[in-house]
Amino acid sequence: MNHYSEALRNKLHEIIGAQKIRAQEDVVDRAVASGFEDETVRYALANLFKEGALVERPVELGVGKVHDFEVDEDKMEKILFGVNEGIEKS
Repeated sequence: MNHYSEALRNKLHEIIGAQKIRAQEDVVDRAVASGFEDETVRYALANLFKEGALVERPVELGVGKVHDFEVDEDKMEKILFGVNEGIEKS
């Protein structure tokens, strides 16, 4: 995951970790609105799924919310920021 910019890794952490967004398209839309390229964000999300940090689940529709994945926060932190890389999360 380190081949993605630190800014994108921080933004994904903010959207998925802090804002608790659990719909793939919402994550992409928010990251793109922050200036990241759609394709790059989608590849980064795919990597998080491949590595097990995000796990697909049946779509759940709620009032104003869609959930289509769960998060393993420990794995996400490790994948986004590494174990001993010294990268500070924002």
